[in-house]
Amino acid sequence: MKRYIFLVLIVTLLLGCEIKSPNGTKWEIDLNLPLMDEVYPIIDLVDDEYVFMDEADSTLYVETKGEINSREIDELKVELNSEFTLNSLNSDTPSYPGSIPFLSILPDYTIEVVAGKILSGDLVVVMNDIVTEVHDGTVTIVFNEVYDENGENFSPSIDINQFGSQEHRFELNNHVIKSSDDIMSGNTVNELTFTINIQDNMGSAESINYGSIDIRLSDMVYFESFLGNITGYYLDIEEDLANVDIEYPQNIDDVVVIEDARVELDLISDIGFETTFDGYITSYNDDGDSIRIEILDDNDNNFSIPSAEVLIDSGYPTTSPVTNQFVSDKQIDQLFSIMPTSLVIHSSRVYVQNPVNSYGFIALNHSVYGDYTGIIPFNFSLNDSSVPLITDDSSTALISKENQDIIEEHCQRAEIELAIENKLPIGGRIQIFIHNEPLGGTVDSLNLAMLQLKGESSEDEEEPVGYYVSSLSENTAFNIPIENFEVFLNDEVYIKFLMYADVTDEPILISGTVNDYIRISGALKLTVLMQQLGEAE
Repeated sequence: MKRYIFLVLIVTLLLGCEIKSPNGTKWEIDLNLPLMDEVYPIIDLVDDEYVFMDEADSTLYVETKGEINSREIDELKVELNSEFTLNSLNSDTPSYPGSIPFLSILPDYTIEVVAGKILSGDLVVVMNDIVTEVHDGTVTIVFNEVYDENGENFSPSIDINQFGSQEHRFELNNHVIKSSDDIMSGNTVNELTFTINIQDNMGSAESINYGSIDIRLSDMVYFESFLGNITGYYLDIEEDLANVDIEYPQNIDDVVVIEDARVELDLISDIGFETTFDGYITSYNDDGDSIRIEILDDNDNNFSIPSAEVLIDSGYPTTSPVTNQFVSDKQIDQLFSIMPTSLVIHSSRVYVQNPVNSYGFIALNHSVYGDYTGIIPFNFSLNDSSVPLITDDSSTALISKENQDIIEEHCQRAEIELAIENKLPIGGRIQIFIHNEPLGGTVDSLNLAMLQLKGESSEDEEEPVGYYVSSLSENTAFNIPIENFEVFLNDEVYIKFLMYADVTDEPILISGTVNDYIRISGALKLTVLMQQLGEAE
């Protein structure tokens, strides 16, 4: 009995083979060796730490957040020039009216008070005793617009029983200035009126001159809070609290122009005045480029932040914070023309605006604060087809020793059969490189023999050559010249893909689901010629 030994028995470990009709002692066998099966999901286009999906239409978008905080109000002050002098105090005139102006002369901002709690400040009274006779009296000054913690009029008293000059200082801490009991309908306090009352404790029959009196407020009065107007006042937004780090895949920053990005500001105001947000966003990329824009609404105006709700608690105002959202999308796309890796809100201020027909309320520790959100939908244009959109690290295929022997000694023809599924609305060209050493970020620097699969040239000879892939599934096969067979005479071969996406005339919307991907599958198809090696009884 004859027994034939064929090399085909060696390759039965392959995924598949087909033995064709024999020709004498020679047999043609088709072998199928899988090489690759790579999937590129759209979700991988941007670092998934920031990628989200709109449940309404499955659109992918990048969302990044940061905090925005103005500095807290730490000082509310009025600078005054308030003084009153009465040259002669006589016991036969028991009371004298007087007033001192209460008008801020600060150069940077001014305050008008309807009602306010004083944090610190002093009333200074100087008695210049010019009499020579023995005397004993009391001077009491009753203020009409200043009240103590018990709601009583501020009424400091001074005993006059010595010769010479005396200075007396009275603290105004925790006192309230108000124009009327109904503070919400009151007027601004432009002056503090008072009455100087004189009491002769000796009961003298004749009129006694108690000298002169000077009454003045300290140069600076600080408020804990007040109802009224404030002009020229602003709060700085704390710097760099809205940093956003964005990671893009390799090369995408050179080919993509993002459309329809927007910035949302969710701001909370404690301040009982309307405020205006005036600020900038600057985008930066790793190349050192930057673009700065002003944050404006669609009418090119600064965002106006409504006043916190002003309430009356135990006869004095308080505020209830109000949250408002503002969207800026008119110029935001400019920021992404450099594909930034960070966005920073900076050089920003919140300006306090006086109401037209009413008053506002403001207090220490009030501020404007909230969240910044940058939303970047996957709605973009591709502006350059010379930069690969996909540059995958090398894939690896294993070639058994038996298959290497078959390829080296018996291979007649070889081709690579590709199946490409493109589920994205982007066409493009794919190049495939196969090498017996790992392929790095570029393939042009390799000086060893390498197999490159490519299709026909495009009409534009300046654009890369590659196998064109539409949005539909496609299959094709590439013949391999015999001189390239040596690539497969190694235990491992390394495969690299480059995809050059088509330039888009208009923005395209990328939907992100598990079914949106590019898949590249391929197998090495060999035709080998086998020959009878011997026989046995």
